[in-house]
Amino acid sequence: MKGKLFLLIGIFYCIFPRIPLAQTISGTVNSYARVVTLNSSTRTLTIDNVSGSTTDFAVGRKVLVIQMQGVSVNTTNTASFGNITAYNNAGNYEFALVQSFTGSSAPFTVVLQSLTNAYTVSDAVQIVSVPQYTNVTVNGTVTGAAWDAALGRGGIISFEVQNTLTLAANIDASNLGFAGGVQNTVAGGGCGNSVTYASDLATVSNAQKGAAVAAYPAGQSGGRGALANGGGGGNDHNGGGGGGGNLGSGGNGGMGWPGAGTCSGSSDPPRGSGIGGNGLAYSPITNKIFMGGGGGAGQQNNGVASNGARGGGLIIVRAGTVTTNCVSTWGFLSNGQSATNSPGNDGAGGGGAGGTILLDVVTYTLPCAIVARANGGNGGTVGNSTAHGGGGGGGVGAILVNTNPPAPAVFSSRVGASGLDCNAGGC
Repeated sequence: MKGKLFLLIGIFYCIFPRIPLAQTISGTVNSYARVVTLNSSTRTLTIDNVSGSTTDFAVGRKVLVIQMQGVSVNTTNTASFGNITAYNNAGNYEFALVQSFTGSSAPFTVVLQSLTNAYTVSDAVQIVSVPQYTNVTVNGTVTGAAWDAALGRGGIISFEVQNTLTLAANIDASNLGFAGGVQNTVAGGGCGNSVTYASDLATVSNAQKGAAVAAYPAGQSGGRGALANGGGGGNDHNGGGGGGGNLGSGGNGGMGWPGAGTCSGSSDPPRGSGIGGNGLAYSPITNKIFMGGGGGAGQQNNGVASNGARGGGLIIVRAGTVTTNCVSTWGFLSNGQSATNSPGNDGAGGGGAGGTILLDVVTYTLPCAIVARANGGNGGTVGNSTAHGGGGGGGVGAILVNTNPPAPAVFSSRVGASGLDCNAGGC
């Protein structure tokens, strides 16, 4: 499927406090922090794990508040495992100005001038600084910190330009999203297990699911069932990991080694292939945004499976005008990562899903083409002459705009390619 989606989302308001004088940017322009507590009535947050500078959260600065996870899913050990039952506050976000900042060491206290949406702090809420510019040129790749689940922050690029944003390099959030699953540490070479959708990674020989908008349920991080938009892990014997999902769903992993036979009551196929991550619902009414899901890992019994790949992160940019210098075809990129190939006779990981690109642009002045891409990453290929499970391709991400860019702009995405089940013909 093509991954082009145009939605009218009214999220920004025209306030540009303390505009910096710098007119060129590159590298990481945002600072990030985990939200530890949040009081909606007093608009008070405590934060820690700051990446960047605390001065970016000073009085008068603009910040983004966003909840990264919190979706509820089916947790039964059935084919419905991981299906979304409620979005809750996951994907909620808004922009606000800092009213006060106090503290000489973490945790710091931040009071915002406004706070409208509901958030659940235990489900990975963070704040991100949002730099303000008058006119700015991207003269080197602008990127950001990858999402770090342990530290509770990252995965986002966001800034605002009052007048003209000139692209002389890319704005690139590729591979900044949810992490891929990891291989099983308990080796398993049994029958082709297609009926275990959720299992304990620490004690069972099924590979881990990709990370997603839902947290791993306790004791259920392994197994072939998708976890919301995270791809399912391969089951024994050598199933491939499923690709991550976002706007589009991920591809299923390849079947395990056919010589392993089949478990009692299981189907043949799919012989333990990881299920692709689910597609997510986008709507200008609910106005939620999400990172790309991670791919599931391939299953191993010979120590050569590959992990699942990361999804793409979030780009949120507002500008009066977007133009380009035409030295190359620059643009906005949030592609999913491609999984590493398995070098031998084990399963390969699934590709990460494309991330999300949200552009609030008044006009485009385009002397040549620019692009927006949220491609899915490719699944890993098995480096053996006999059939084992290759990884599923990652699904497309979302491209959200308030104004359709004119030609010659190319705003579209593609799904990731499935990995091959072997490196020889006939499988």
